[in-house]
Amino acid sequence: MLNFLKKIFLNGLLAPFAVFAGVFAASAELCGQEASGVPAVVVVQTLPGTTIFQEFNGQRVRVGSVPEDGLLILDNTLYAGTYRFVFENENAAEPAVLDDVVLRSGAAKKLSPVFKMKKGELIVTCLPTDTEIFVNGEHKSRGSLVSGEYEIGSDLTIEARSSLYGVELKRVKLERGKPARVSFDLRGRIPVDVPDGKIVLSDVALALARQPAAVIKVDGAAVELKNARELQNLKPGVRRVEIAFPLDEALVPVWRGAFKAVPAILENSDKASELLDWAALESNRQAAAPNSVPAAPAVPAAPAAPKNVVPVGSVEMALAGDRLVLTMSEGAGELVSGAAYMLKRAGKSDVPVKISTVAGTTATASLLTPPAKEEAIEEGEHFSLSLVGLIKREDDSQQ
Repeated sequence: MLNFLKKIFLNGLLAPFAVFAGVFAASAELCGQEASGVPAVVVVQTLPGTTIFQEFNGQRVRVGSVPEDGLLILDNTLYAGTYRFVFENENAAEPAVLDDVVLRSGAAKKLSPVFKMKKGELIVTCLPTDTEIFVNGEHKSRGSLVSGEYEIGSDLTIEARSSLYGVELKRVKLERGKPARVSFDLRGRIPVDVPDGKIVLSDVALALARQPAAVIKVDGAAVELKNARELQNLKPGVRRVEIAFPLDEALVPVWRGAFKAVPAILENSDKASELLDWAALESNRQAAAPNSVPAAPAVPAAPAAPKNVVPVGSVEMALAGDRLVLTMSEGAGELVSGAAYMLKRAGKSDVPVKISTVAGTTATASLLTPPAKEEAIEEGEHFSLSLVGLIKREDDSQQ
């Protein structure tokens, strides 16, 4: 009888512990972990506000939430085992998942999930409207910008760059559901004394500009080629460039073209400037936009070439040292000694040449700008010549 009572007493005393052990075992089975041993230490470093779940057999259990400092330490809830973790954040486009994470008793494990974030909206406006806009150092637009390419939570550095008023910088953080608006007005700043627009000359213009007697004019005013190939300290906008040479106490324009002077503050400003259509600019310059730089007066046309100078037809060429020997075909026009011509080649880049000597149907010429190696002139090649202009007259005996 006494033994029976002891059994009843012991069963009643241990029943709550039995229930607790059953719950603990069930929880261990859900997590795929051992039911005994020292818990693992899990360090989660990710976006604040991220909720962490563990999944096992299709069931999900919430583990914790990342605080404002972005660091969560779990040191008494997870035991040894293999886990699948799911991370959710309200600014993320989708949950981040880490599969087959192995935890060991008493060992530390760091988890750093990577999210694909939702995009925010950035709106930038600038005055004057020709101000260039940069975002994190990358040129994006002029005058205004509406962009949805940046992730929520991104820290952005916005720069407004003006060749006349300098640079102003602002920083902004993209937030969920709220467009980031940034505005600049540089008009109250002190204008820069020296304009920073520049033109990078094309190969043909550069070959002529480097000649000893060349005179370079921009919008009718003489300028100098101050470095390898740039015309500097120009007002940004469309500028008209002409290259002339002295002839009988007069300047004869032999080349002219319209370029867009680009502010040096812009990226890729070292690339060759785009050669614009001179004639089209002249016909439309009165209809220039209100914010554009006023067009300069038209450059007078070059004097007409002598009547006996006409474009040359097909010629055959043979190499003679560093010079070209040109043999003109029947009916070809007459070349002029000391003149610059453009050697036009089918399927290849044009090459500027200077005629040195002319004797009947044979002439010698030198290259003003050598062609690229892959487009080298070959013996027997056929091409045509068109007159560019007179450079200067030289005695044939000096060639």
